[in-house]
Amino acid sequence: MHFSIKSLLIVTIIVALVTSAYVQQQRTNAANDQIAELKPLIAANEPQVNLAKMKIPIANQFLESAPHPSQLLQSLEVDFRRLQDKYGSFSKTPTDLATQQIPESNATYHQRYQVRVFIPDHEKVQLRLAVFPCTFYRPRDAEPLSKEEANTILEDNPFSIPGPVYIPLSPGEHTVLVQWFGDVQKIKVSIDGVTRYKNQYTRESKLKYKYQCLGSGRGSGLYQPKVGDEVIGIRTLCPGGGNEDPMDHAWKCELVRGSALGKESVNQ
Repeated sequence: MHFSIKSLLIVTIIVALVTSAYVQQQRTNAANDQIAELKPLIAANEPQVNLAKMKIPIANQFLESAPHPSQLLQSLEVDFRRLQDKYGSFSKTPTDLATQQIPESNATYHQRYQVRVFIPDHEKVQLRLAVFPCTFYRPRDAEPLSKEEANTILEDNPFSIPGPVYIPLSPGEHTVLVQWFGDVQKIKVSIDGVTRYKNQYTRESKLKYKYQCLGSGRGSGLYQPKVGDEVIGIRTLCPGGGNEDPMDHAWKCELVRGSALGKESVNQ
């Protein structure tokens, strides 16, 4: 039997079309089988899908009514100030010299220290800002200081204001705020919201945090010193640290009275 080239070409095309149709049909059947398998799963999850669709408007309504983060922060700040007033105030007016630490948040505690101070009418009290030998972080091979040496004011020191500085406090309640900034080694003291003192440690330091700070050692709460106590510590800052950067100086913020009173500083 004789076939022309044209006939062979037609047969080839027909076979290719039939094969393609068969393959397509197989794919369609496989897809239909998968759809049949998925239908029960879709039906089983349809209640959850519908529930989620119902919750979308509720969620949108909640987001629209929710306060802005800045409003939340402002509200938290107001609440915290209320707690500061509550736990940083005297429960009843003292009759003698007294201090009450004002709470601070963890974010600011290591850069600021606040204390409420009550000065009675019958006493003269000053805020003394002075530099002493550091007794807390001395090198191991250094000789211990005597009590007299530790309490000696160092007027020759690497602070921009060597001191000492004495600021009088009038009778009544005052808020004393001590702030320090380790990266630039600056200190600032405010009384009743007004900056009264600025100082800076001028010696170079290799440390990132250049102040070791110490409180009064009494913790928080009300403190009423004894009648004979003439120096009441508020905050101590020791700049420097480590063998390569020894702590030789301790800057102190203290309340003083009696024989510890000094010459009141002008324009402080």
